[in-house]
Amino acid sequence: MIQVDKHEIVTSTVDRRRAGSVAHMSWAIVTDSSSAISPQTAREWGVRVVDLHVIMDGVDYKDSDISCEQVLAHSEVEIPSTAAASTGELAAVYRRALDEADHVLALHMSAKLSSLYAMAECAARQCDPAGERMVLVDSRTAGSALGLIVREMVRYLGSGARDTSDTQGETAHHDGIIEDHNDGSGALKTETVNGQPAHFSRDEVQTLAQELVAASEMTVGMAAMTHAAHGGRIDRDAAEQALNLPLHPTMVMDDGQMRVHHLCKTLKTQRREMLHHIADLIVERSPDPCCPVVTRSAFQSGQCVSNAHDDSVMSSSDAVQSRRFNDRPGEHHPDTSQGNSGEAQIDAGQTDIKNTVRLAVEYVDEADIAKKLVDQLRKDYAVDPWITQAAASTALHVGPGGLAISLLTV
Repeated sequence: MIQVDKHEIVTSTVDRRRAGSVAHMSWAIVTDSSSAISPQTAREWGVRVVDLHVIMDGVDYKDSDISCEQVLAHSEVEIPSTAAASTGELAAVYRRALDEADHVLALHMSAKLSSLYAMAECAARQCDPAGERMVLVDSRTAGSALGLIVREMVRYLGSGARDTSDTQGETAHHDGIIEDHNDGSGALKTETVNGQPAHFSRDEVQTLAQELVAASEMTVGMAAMTHAAHGGRIDRDAAEQALNLPLHPTMVMDDGQMRVHHLCKTLKTQRREMLHHIADLIVERSPDPCCPVVTRSAFQSGQCVSNAHDDSVMSSSDAVQSRRFNDRPGEHHPDTSQGNSGEAQIDAGQTDIKNTVRLAVEYVDEADIAKKLVDQLRKDYAVDPWITQAAASTALHVGPGGLAISLLTV
């Protein structure tokens, strides 16, 4: 996979092509509202977001014009329907982006979840018949997982990007991420090396975006399967099974579509399962043998240090800052009970995790629970997750109480 250090990527590019001899190029990024990127965040990141639609009482609403709370209130009587953006709507946004930047990267929700990607292909052919200025990528995901991919591409294609992560609200969380390189046009200036512009070719940008897609994961917790079954985005047999039982499903994104991962008896168990699933993925992908996370296997085998937690998120027997060492043949595992040597290695593992993991928590209407999940993730991984509310169209497929944890390893 392409390494996360954008300066290394830029340097390797400059090694192949003298930066000073390459004409300045700019990139604009377009995505859709399934990414959980609000209009305000889109302005702050410098990206364009195409709205999906909610059809309620015969009226067509854009995601940016209606809230999760409004559609859920109406769902108590009748669940509204959703619709993708049209080819014309997508083409209009692409054309504006092409007017303001040399190239456009369009990242959209999974083609297996919506007709939107097919519409995007048609719009891209209309706006860039020669196929020379646009890069269109199927994210094979949606929600905050797509949002994380978009944010990472902002980091790569922008200069001077910095993270001032904060969970005291979306605005504070994103302040300053792109202000250094957004000239107000919506175009992101490419990274520079020694004051010279570094050139990212279409192929390089497409490869990088596809690598991030492959590194993306998302787990979704639903209070019930009613909305998901109504939307038709999950396996019908699994939906019928869950609908007939008083269980709370956790879903995962698998090959571009939602799949039932677990059926949990309680919401507390569901949230614990979501955290454990993310922990297992981080351990699986961690390059460091000392990984400061709790895996399901460690929890079940008692290799955890107990700390108290809020019951609404997880049981008190789960560990906050516990450490699990991967069992690798021939490797010495540090003894953290003897002096500071083990602690230093744990700190090194935390630093490695912080540099290679991006996390997000997305919620439909349970903001307080989402904040508790964010606190838990911050304690476990020393990472500040992005917290965001789902789009109204997403809420109609997840239902009230819906939560998602997204992971991007870079």
